[in-house]
Amino acid sequence: MINSKLTNLIVTTASVLVVTLVGITSIMFQNKSEDRITDTYEVKVKIMELFQLLRSTESRQRGYLLTGNETYLGTALSSQDSIKSILLALKTLTADNPTQQRNLQTLEQFSQTKLNEVAKVVNLYRADMKDEALEIVNTNVGERTMEQIGKTKNAMLAEEDRLLLEQRIKSNRLQLFSLLLLSLGIIGAALSIYSLYKQVAPLIDKLSITNADLQKTLEEKQREIELRKRLETRNKQLIDRLTSKNAELNHFAYIALARPSGTASHSEQFHRGVSGRLRREARRGRSPIL
Repeated sequence: MINSKLTNLIVTTASVLVVTLVGITSIMFQNKSEDRITDTYEVKVKIMELFQLLRSTESRQRGYLLTGNETYLGTALSSQDSIKSILLALKTLTADNPTQQRNLQTLEQFSQTKLNEVAKVVNLYRADMKDEALEIVNTNVGERTMEQIGKTKNAMLAEEDRLLLEQRIKSNRLQLFSLLLLSLGIIGAALSIYSLYKQVAPLIDKLSITNADLQKTLEEKQREIELRKRLETRNKQLIDRLTSKNAELNHFAYIALARPSGTASHSEQFHRGVSGRLRREARRGRSPIL
C-alpha cells in the first residue's frame, strides 16, 4: 500500500514537472521565435527601403540633369546618409548569418558604386561639362549597377524568406512536440490521480461508515442524557414531595406530643389524616410516599 502510494506520488510529481517544463520551454522558444521573425521582417523592410532610396537617387539625378533644378539634386545627395544608416542596421540585424553578410558586402559595394556614379555625374554637370556627364549616363553604367543591386536585393529577400519558413517549421514542430508531452503529462497525472482515488475510496467509505456509527452512538448518548435528566427531575420532585410530607408528619407529631390530655384522639386524627392522604394519592395514580 505504501509502495503503491509512493509510486503514484512519484508519477504525479513527474507528470507535473513534465507539464511545467514543457510550458516553460514552449514559452521561451516562442518568445525567441517571435524575436527572430520580427528581425526577419525588419531586414526585409530595410532591404526594400534601401533599394527604393537608390532607385529614387537615380531618378532624381536624371531629373536634375534634365531640368537643372537643384531641388532634385539636394534630395538625391541627402539620401546618402540614409543609405549608409540602413546598411549599418542591416549589418547588425544579419550578424549571425554568414550568407546575408556576404550578400550585404556585395550590396554595399554596388550601392557605393552607384553613389559615386551619381556624385561624378553631378560634379561634371555643375562644372559645365554637361556632355561628359550625359556620356556617363548614356553608358548605362548606372542602370547596370542598379540591376546588380536588384539581384542582390532579391537574393537577400529570398534568404530571409527561407529563414522565415525554417523558423515557422521549427516552431510548428516544437508546438507538436510540446502538445505530445503535455498530453502524456496530463494522461499520466490523470491515471495517477485515478489510481490514488481507487486506493483512497475504501478509506473514505470506512470513514463514512465510522462517521455514521459515531452519529448513531452520539444520538443514543443524547437520548440517554435526556432520560437521565428526566429521571433526575422526577427524583428531585419526589424528594421535594417527601420533604414536604416529612414536614407535615413532624407537624402532626408536634401537635400530638404538645397535648398529652388528648393523646388518643389526636393520634386517631393523625392516622385518619394520613390514611386519607394515602388513599387520595392512590386514586390519583401516584406512588404513596412514606
